[in-house]
Amino acid sequence: MRLAFSCLFVLFFFFQSARAQQNAPLFTYGSDTVYTEEFVRVFLKNNKKEEQTDSSLKAYLNLYINFKLKVKEAVQLGMAEDPAFQQELAGYREQLARTYMTDTSLTTMLMAEAYERMKTEVNASHILILVSPNALPKDTMRAYNRIKELRNKAIAGMNFDTLAYYNSEDNSAKSNFGNLGYFSAFEMIYPFETQAFQTNTGEISQIFRTEFGYHILKVKDKRAYRGEVKVAHLMLRLNTNAKEEEILESKRKIDSIYGQLINGADWGKMVSSYSEDASSIQNGGELNWIRTNSPVALPFREAAFSIANPGEYSKPVHTDFGWHIIKLIEKRPLASMDELSERLRMQVNREPERVKMSQESLVARFKMENGFVENSKNRNSLIARLDSSILKATFKAEMNAHAENPLFRIGDRTLYGKDFYTYIEKYQTPQSDISINTAAENLYKGFVVNEVLRYQNDHLEEKYPDFRYLMQEYHDGILLFNLTQAKVWDKAVQDTAGLKAYYEAHKTEHVWADRVQASIYECNSKEAYKQTKKLLKKGVADVEISQQVNEKNPLSLVIKHSKFERGENPQVDAVQWKPGTYTVKTEDGKYYLIKISEFVPAAPKAFKEVKGIMTGKYQDELEKQWIEDLKSRYPVSVNDDILNSILD
Repeated sequence: MRLAFSCLFVLFFFFQSARAQQNAPLFTYGSDTVYTEEFVRVFLKNNKKEEQTDSSLKAYLNLYINFKLKVKEAVQLGMAEDPAFQQELAGYREQLARTYMTDTSLTTMLMAEAYERMKTEVNASHILILVSPNALPKDTMRAYNRIKELRNKAIAGMNFDTLAYYNSEDNSAKSNFGNLGYFSAFEMIYPFETQAFQTNTGEISQIFRTEFGYHILKVKDKRAYRGEVKVAHLMLRLNTNAKEEEILESKRKIDSIYGQLINGADWGKMVSSYSEDASSIQNGGELNWIRTNSPVALPFREAAFSIANPGEYSKPVHTDFGWHIIKLIEKRPLASMDELSERLRMQVNREPERVKMSQESLVARFKMENGFVENSKNRNSLIARLDSSILKATFKAEMNAHAENPLFRIGDRTLYGKDFYTYIEKYQTPQSDISINTAAENLYKGFVVNEVLRYQNDHLEEKYPDFRYLMQEYHDGILLFNLTQAKVWDKAVQDTAGLKAYYEAHKTEHVWADRVQASIYECNSKEAYKQTKKLLKKGVADVEISQQVNEKNPLSLVIKHSKFERGENPQVDAVQWKPGTYTVKTEDGKYYLIKISEFVPAAPKAFKEVKGIMTGKYQDELEKQWIEDLKSRYPVSVNDDILNSILD
């Protein structure tokens, strides 16, 4: 018992000491203090585990002190109040906030659901009775009763295709009898997709509503996802109004081409010779990847998917464009969930109904987290007082009473009638075929959602330490960049007098060793060497020498001109460094003529030769002077005891 108590006491003391150490001041600069917790957090974030040594910690402390000094100076200069800075910071915050204003758990669930659905393709027909989302109650009831009547007839055994043809208000039903072909996830609006996947093959769905109106659907088939195919084709064009003899001649020609291919004719040559698809002929007839729902003629698509093995051909296929022979290049199955995760996330966050679900979930959560309380009496009273001006988009906030009545509270913020009035005036749009009450309710819902999300967004720094830390990093990083650019980078480039003065003071640090100005004539054969040497003696220009020697073989002679230090070129090192022409033969059978024009004694490099290096060093010098100035104005004091405790 005593041992257990002693262990608990030691643990308690350890955690209390650790907490006290976290809150201990590590260093001060001017009137500001940096605490241990902040420094350790930033150090661990920016240094890999294997790099977290005592020496690296001390070095990082110096960097961090300099960083804090520069940011303090930027704030003192008022740079944080600059509108351009605030706009840039607000842009970063908006991007970062999206991560915290998303229902990640629901998104993950919707991604997993969509992936499972992508494994299946559904063939369904549907009947639609149009009714707008904001329709008057009588119009909504009329549409519902109509779709209910049609469903009862379908359940009773009437042919679904016939019902769709004569009754569906989807215009395409007149040509497709309501059949939508095969589809999978993300290819229909989410409520429709869900009903299709939840309805068994051969059955008729319950009545459901989308943004277009009321639907029923009948699932005709479900099959496993067929993947994607990469194909090439050879096409003979044929007009839809072609004469019979043209049709027969085209068929004889495509059959002849098919026969030659089956007997081993080269596909590329056949496409080049006979295909009339100008857009693919240069690429061997190759087309983009084809999926079940790709906008490709149905006979072509089905023929492409029916080919069993890469390299095999389909029989001639007829479409509205003419005759095709299809060659399978590759089949690609459904990728893994991990491979598709980013694509799935993007599609989930882009599809309106899924986005609506996510937002509704978020708003409900934020309401609960932030203690949302509504004054139902005031809400109902205010909505009841709204008139037809909200339908005409002529509503004026200042013309309405009860502006001071509280509507709801979220956190420490109360929203009043006047806030709702302002929202209406800003977001109202002309509307028809909708009741005043429905329009008012829609506006109020939008107002609540807007305010709940705004409150959450405004308090992200308080709720999420990681968000607060990142925003502080963005804030300080932008200030640091802007001030360093003005004080160091731009100054070093623009201060030409200061840069040249720095060069004069430090030019002995960048010196050329002894060099020679030399021309190297690299000859690949003895004959080329003799010819080159003879032309050099005659004083022939290098351009003409190269033309003559390389007339038969362009690799016979290579000429280079440069200044060389010792060790840069073995052939130049092998001759005397005096004006003259020397011969060097190497073990690989090559001959080199080395022409020394001038001996160049050691000297400092010219300003233009080291301008880039000098600019960088001048920037370092300016920064060093700047840090010294900052430390003189904002004295730095490090708490060595606390630093040593971190090191220990």
